[in-house]
Amino acid sequence: MVEDIHQSYTFTECLETHQNSKTRSIYHAAVGKFLKSVYQTPQSIEALAARYIKEVKARKRDVQRDLIGFVAFTQDAGRNDRVMPPNSLGLYLSSAYGFLADCCNTHVPVRERSGTNCQVGGIDDA
Repeated sequence: MVEDIHQSYTFTECLETHQNSKTRSIYHAAVGKFLKSVYQTPQSIEALAARYIKEVKARKRDVQRDLIGFVAFTQDAGRNDRVMPPNSLGLYLSSAYGFLADCCNTHVPVRERSGTNCQVGGIDDA
Protein backbone atom coordinates (compact mmCIF):
# COMPACT_ATOMS: atom_id res chain seq x y z
CA MET A 1 0.00 0.00 0.00
CA VAL A 2 1.53 3.25 -1.11
CA GLU A 3 1.03 6.05 1.40
CA ASP A 4 0.52 9.78 0.85
CA ILE A 5 2.84 12.14 2.70
CA HIS A 6 2.60 15.89 3.24
CA GLN A 7 4.84 18.17 1.17
CA SER A 8 5.56 17.74 -2.55
CA TYR A 9 7.84 19.54 -4.98
CA THR A 10 8.23 19.93 -8.72
CA PHE A 11 10.90 17.84 -10.40
CA THR A 12 13.15 20.90 -10.79
CA GLU A 13 12.76 21.74 -7.09
CA CYS A 14 13.69 18.15 -6.21
CA LEU A 15 16.84 18.41 -8.32
CA GLU A 16 17.79 21.68 -6.65
CA THR A 17 17.69 20.10 -3.19
CA HIS A 18 20.80 18.10 -4.07
CA GLN A 19 23.93 20.20 -3.53
CA ASN A 20 26.33 17.93 -5.40
CA SER A 21 26.19 18.21 -9.20
CA LYS A 22 26.96 14.49 -9.63
CA THR A 23 24.06 13.58 -7.34
CA ARG A 24 21.76 15.84 -9.37
CA SER A 25 23.01 14.26 -12.58
CA ILE A 26 22.39 10.70 -11.36
CA TYR A 27 18.98 11.63 -9.93
CA HIS A 28 18.01 13.27 -13.25
CA ALA A 29 19.17 10.25 -15.27
CA ALA A 30 17.50 7.74 -12.94
CA VAL A 31 14.15 9.52 -12.78
CA GLY A 32 14.35 10.11 -16.52
CA LYS A 33 14.82 6.41 -17.18
CA PHE A 34 11.97 5.58 -14.78
CA LEU A 35 9.62 7.99 -16.57
CA LYS A 36 10.71 6.79 -20.02
CA SER A 37 9.90 3.23 -18.91
CA VAL A 38 6.42 4.34 -17.88
CA TYR A 39 5.54 6.45 -20.93
CA GLN A 40 7.96 5.20 -23.61
CA THR A 41 7.96 8.56 -25.36
CA PRO A 42 10.76 10.97 -26.28
CA GLN A 43 9.23 13.91 -24.35
CA SER A 44 11.48 15.88 -22.00
CA ILE A 45 12.01 14.50 -18.52
CA GLU A 46 10.54 17.65 -16.99
CA ALA A 47 7.32 17.27 -19.03
CA LEU A 48 7.04 13.58 -18.18
CA ALA A 49 7.68 14.32 -14.49
CA ALA A 50 4.93 16.95 -14.40
CA ARG A 51 2.55 14.51 -16.11
CA TYR A 52 3.44 11.67 -13.73
CA ILE A 53 3.10 13.85 -10.63
CA LYS A 54 -0.34 14.98 -11.79
CA GLU A 55 -1.48 11.41 -12.51
CA VAL A 56 -0.23 10.06 -9.16
CA LYS A 57 -1.96 12.84 -7.24
CA ALA A 58 -5.18 12.09 -9.17
CA ARG A 59 -4.70 8.39 -8.29
CA LYS A 60 -4.51 7.42 -11.97
CA ARG A 61 -1.18 5.57 -11.62
CA ASP A 62 -0.36 2.24 -9.99
CA VAL A 63 3.03 3.20 -8.56
CA GLN A 64 4.00 -0.35 -7.61
CA ARG A 65 3.20 -1.60 -11.11
CA ASP A 66 5.25 1.26 -12.57
CA LEU A 67 8.23 0.34 -10.38
CA ILE A 68 8.05 -3.32 -11.37
CA GLY A 69 7.72 -2.27 -15.01
CA PHE A 70 10.79 -0.08 -14.56
CA VAL A 71 12.83 -3.02 -13.29
CA ALA A 72 11.69 -5.13 -16.25
CA PHE A 73 12.49 -2.26 -18.64
CA THR A 74 16.06 -1.91 -17.34
CA GLN A 75 16.63 -5.66 -17.70
CA ASP A 76 15.39 -5.86 -21.31
CA ALA A 77 18.48 -5.73 -23.52
CA GLY A 78 16.22 -5.31 -26.56
CA ARG A 79 15.06 -1.90 -25.29
CA ASN A 80 18.40 -0.74 -23.91
CA ASP A 81 22.03 -0.82 -24.96
CA ARG A 82 22.61 -3.39 -22.23
CA VAL A 83 21.02 -4.86 -19.12
CA MET A 84 21.50 -2.58 -16.11
CA PRO A 85 23.78 -4.09 -13.44
CA PRO A 86 22.15 -4.74 -10.04
CA ASN A 87 24.07 -2.05 -8.13
CA SER A 88 23.19 0.61 -10.71
CA LEU A 89 19.58 -0.53 -10.70
CA GLY A 90 19.53 -0.27 -6.89
CA LEU A 91 20.73 3.33 -7.16
CA TYR A 92 18.15 4.10 -9.86
CA LEU A 93 15.36 2.53 -7.78
CA SER A 94 16.44 4.57 -4.77
CA SER A 95 16.21 7.71 -6.91
CA ALA A 96 12.76 6.67 -8.15
CA TYR A 97 11.61 6.18 -4.54
CA GLY A 98 12.96 9.65 -3.72
CA PHE A 99 11.11 11.14 -6.69
CA LEU A 100 7.89 9.47 -5.58
CA ALA A 101 8.31 10.76 -2.02
CA ASP A 102 9.49 14.28 -2.80
CA CYS A 103 7.61 15.10 -5.98
CA CYS A 104 4.57 12.84 -5.96
CA ASN A 105 3.92 13.03 -2.23
CA THR A 106 3.93 9.22 -2.13
CA HIS A 107 5.87 6.87 0.12
CA VAL A 108 6.51 3.27 -0.89
CA PRO A 109 6.79 1.16 2.29
CA VAL A 110 9.94 -0.92 2.78
CA ARG A 111 7.94 -4.15 2.48
CA GLU A 112 6.85 -3.17 -1.04
CA ARG A 113 10.32 -1.93 -1.92
CA SER A 114 11.72 -5.33 -1.06
CA GLY A 115 9.22 -6.95 -3.43
CA THR A 116 10.26 -4.63 -6.24
CA ASN A 117 13.94 -5.17 -5.54
CA CYS A 118 13.47 -8.95 -5.60
CA GLN A 119 12.33 -8.64 -9.20
CA VAL A 120 16.00 -8.02 -10.04
CA GLY A 121 17.24 -11.08 -8.28
CA GLY A 122 18.02 -9.95 -4.79
CA ILE A 123 19.01 -6.32 -4.59
CA ASP A 124 19.03 -5.32 -0.94
CA ASP A 125 16.62 -2.58 0.10
CA ALA A 126 17.64 0.51 -1.86
